[in-house]
Amino acid sequence: MTGQEKIEATLKGLTVIDEDAGGMILTLASVAMALESADGFREDLGRNQASGELDKFVVALTRWIGWHRSDGRRLVVVELPAPQPSADAALWAGQMRALPAGTKLHLLDEAIAASENPESPL
Repeated sequence: MTGQEKIEATLKGLTVIDEDAGGMILTLASVAMALESADGFREDLGRNQASGELDKFVVALTRWIGWHRSDGRRLVVVELPAPQPSADAALWAGQMRALPAGTKLHLLDEAIAASENPESPL
């Protein structure tokens, strides 16, 4: 699934709300609906997916949101190499465990450094 497909699915999911949803949920759903219906939105997603900018934006946005937690905790976004696609979940998990421990620690160190003061994705 591409970044574009994931964003489209996320926006679609945000628009499906319970009838007793609160103000924050209604606001997010309204923003998602507006984005889905915006002229050229899907085309822009496609262009940015093809150029690689969409993936960079998603990582930057996720790091920026994680940095703004108010509970004194920090969300760290770690980028791992993508495993080879497989319908077998155990095979996929095995590929992730097969990363050398030093590589995992290095990637975690990089992610922690990137989360120290992330730049706004905008």
